Amino acid sequence: MEQIEANFDLSDEQLHSISDILLREMSKGLAKSTNPNAKVKMIPSYVTSLPDGSGKFICYKFFRCIEMYFPMY
Repeated sequence: MEQIEANFDLSDEQLHSISDILLREMSKGLAKSTNPNAKVKMIPSYVTSLPDGSGKFICYKFFRCIEMYFPMY
């Protein structure tokens, strides 16, 4: 078992290198111009607004609810 675990031991330098590569690929994935060639595809998402209590709710099957906001984006 120790032999298998040893294969997963990484030095700090290796971890930093992996982190740098991952961050670089995530940045490529977020940019519109480089997304098609990125190894890590990213979909930019963000909150457009916060709930203000004016939404309408449709509830079904006890605790399952779908919140409907108008207009829907």
